Amino acid sequence: MRPQFALIYHQYSIVGYGVTGNASRGVPVIIQPSILLLRPKAGAVVHAPPRLVWAKVKRASFYNVQLYRGGEMILST
Repeated sequence: MRPQFALIYHQYSIVGYGVTGNASRGVPVIIQPSILLLRPKAGAVVHAPPRLVWAKVKRASFYNVQLYRGGEMILST
């Protein structure tokens, strides 16, 4: 990893939902990007829509990607 990217982290908020749709308070989790996201590499410059590749997480049935620009969510898939 190049030194200028050594302090990059991802912050996630883990939220649980009940059967009625009520959400729990989010629990913040901070993870180094190299732990889960395999591609693109941290600090990579992409010139086309990237294919996101994660390390497998035991018992995970799906992954959710949310893309924000300027604090506004522009994609959730």
